[in-house]
Amino acid sequence: MGKINKIGHNLVQIAILLSGTLYQIKPYFFGSYIGDPFDGRLMVVLHQHWWNFLQGDQSFLDTGFFYPFQRGLGFSDSFLVQGPIYVIAKFFGLSSLDSWAVTNSVMMFLFNLGIFLIIRSLIKNQVIRSLILLSSIFSYTLISYFYMYTNISGYAISMLMIYILIRLIQNITNNNINILILSILVPAQFLSGWYSAFFVSCLLLIITTINILFNRNNFVLSLRNIYKSIN
Repeated sequence: MGKINKIGHNLVQIAILLSGTLYQIKPYFFGSYIGDPFDGRLMVVLHQHWWNFLQGDQSFLDTGFFYPFQRGLGFSDSFLVQGPIYVIAKFFGLSSLDSWAVTNSVMMFLFNLGIFLIIRSLIKNQVIRSLILLSSIFSYTLISYFYMYTNISGYAISMLMIYILIRLIQNITNNNINILILSILVPAQFLSGWYSAFFVSCLLLIITTINILFNRNNFVLSLRNIYKSIN
């Protein structure tokens, strides 16, 4: 009976994850594009840069952001992770706007998946898990901000970074693999969305400082366990 309940709760949480993502991107299904007309145009240009680069029409460092200066990869968001998704969509013949919409949709799914994984790592009670997931993904603040500034979807990388950090601290699996993934995600986040990387880094610095000051023994023990698992 307990196993059946667990499966049922998992299915509910997966349904929340999928339905929440579809709700967030619903304007795309009605022929509308998400984002304001100013930042939106800029983001399309920066995404298009990756397609132009692979086509040989633009250099790697020339996004057009600082035209006529040709060696500026980006101002704050160069969309390194989003680029390949956009390129794949363009490869299948989609327009620049539709490719951008696909990219935003995939990144929002990864964003929500990150929330889902973090909640599962920290919360044991299945009902509370579902409620927190529901309130997070269907948050009016999150959706409203996404509709104005679609680059918030880049926080997906930060969510996955935090999830890997939790696994690292909890010693759930081989920490060598977790550190390898983290070493890829961190620079990818900085090159995809600098603001997200900056704010998450500040948050982690604050959490680390608090642990050192008020929970030093457990913090040191966690570091020792990570070191032992690597070596």
